[in-house]
Amino acid sequence: MGVVHFCWEPLLRAWSQEWLHVHEYAVVLPDEVVEAGWLGYPGASKKQIVRTEKRLGSALPPSYREFLRLTNGWRRTSPFIERVWPVEQIKPFSVNNQEWIDIWLDVDSESLEARYLPSAVQISEVGDAAVLLLIPELPSHDGEWEGWFLSSWRGIAVRYPSFWDLMQAEYATFKNIEKLG
Repeated sequence: MGVVHFCWEPLLRAWSQEWLHVHEYAVVLPDEVVEAGWLGYPGASKKQIVRTEKRLGSALPPSYREFLRLTNGWRRTSPFIERVWPVEQIKPFSVNNQEWIDIWLDVDSESLEARYLPSAVQISEVGDAAVLLLIPELPSHDGEWEGWFLSSWRGIAVRYPSFWDLMQAEYATFKNIEKLG
């Protein structure tokens, strides 16, 4: 199996420029972010990523690792997710959100959410009652983990084959909402 590369930089540069054209959002950003035209951060070092993988007990999926090497976090994906965390902040979803897991277990203990939320890795802040998760127990043949957009208002996790696919869907959501606005 060869090394897969993801086209993060063109995607994130376009996303940055489009967000910066949303006046209500751009005015709340630091001047240096607006001037740079980049909603990301300096990339994570290999050492930072390895340290987090040791802490989590698992190697992170390739698309997420590549994203982190380019930008260690992201300021905003859509109106629902304020910030994708830097690698040092990611943690098991259960650390701060056991009540979400308990609710899913009470509602339907056989659901995918109930089955996999206890092992999910939280990679974003909880936004509009929504969060981005990676599911290490659902790996693909190429080492990717399923990426989930989980919200209390949707009632199910929206599942993607990888972090790459999840972020492309977040970008599409942003673009669709901006068209409506």
